[in-house]
Amino acid sequence: MDLVVEMPTDAIDPLSAEFLPKDFYLPPKPVVLSEIEARGQFNLIHVGSGSKVDFIIRKDRDFSRTEFARRLRVPFSENVDTTSATPEDIILSKLQYYDSGRFEKHLEDIRGILRVSAGVLDIDYIDEWASKLNLADLWKDVTRD
Repeated sequence: MDLVVEMPTDAIDPLSAEFLPKDFYLPPKPVVLSEIEARGQFNLIHVGSGSKVDFIIRKDRDFSRTEFARRLRVPFSENVDTTSATPEDIILSKLQYYDSGRFEKHLEDIRGILRVSAGVLDIDYIDEWASKLNLADLWKDVTRD
C-alpha cells in the first residue's frame, strides 16, 4: 500500500510507539527523519506477513499541494474511512510516471480510468495541469487513443 502523507518530524516517535519492533520493521529514527526532510519515502513492514506500507512524503510543489488538498474521503472498511487522490490527479500522476519511465502500465491505468470515469472527469482541470507539468502532448496522445 502506498500512502502519501504530510508528516511532521514530531510524528516519528508516536509512529514508532504504534508499530513495535517485535511485529513491525520501521527504519531507524534518523533514516525516517532524513526522508521527511528530503520529501522522500520510507516503509513499514509487518514482520509476520511481509506486508509493506510505503510512506511517501508529499512533495513541496504546486501540483502536489493541489492534489493533496483535493483528495476524497472514501470508505476503507466498515468502520474506517481513508482518503484517495481524485481520478483527475491520478491521471496526471500516471502521466508523470510514464513520462519519467515510459512504462506502458501507466498508460493502461489511465485508459482504464477514462473508460470508467470519462463522463465525470474534470477535463479542463487535467488540461490545465497537463500544460503546467509539460505533459500536454502526452495527454493529447493518450486521449487520441
